[in-house]
Amino acid sequence: MVTLQLRQLSVLPGHRVILHDVNWQEFEAILEELGNHRATRLAYSHGTLEMRMPLPKHEKA
Repeated sequence: MVTLQLRQLSVLPGHRVILHDVNWQEFEAILEELGNHRATRLAYSHGTLEMRMPLPKHEKA
């Protein structure tokens, strides 16, 4: 098994990364590590975590 740190992961704007077999405790740890002021959007369902980086045009108020 390979272990990587979240800071090693780059998601380009408009792209996504999908991780399988993520348990709830791991998901909560990822949320805590990324913090509340992150640009990356996360979605979790039944052990699948999707990390998505919106395009800059979607980030304007």
